[in-house]
Amino acid sequence: MNAEYLINHAKQTSDIAYRDAVAEDRLAYRVGMLEGYIKTLCQEIENHKDEILALNRQLIEKDN
Repeated sequence: MNAEYLINHAKQTSDIAYRDAVAEDRLAYRVGMLEGYIKTLCQEIENHKDEILALNRQLIEKDN
């Protein structure tokens, strides 16, 4: 999964779910989906923060 996938998925989903709606409604839905993705990604980072820090330390030590 990458940023382009998430952006495209939000666009496609909003286009399908709000096919007959005005552009503002599709955009609002898309923004809501992207906000949800951001919250999920931030929570994943928080959940793995210690692991990320440990790996970062290992990389720094390896470079020295």
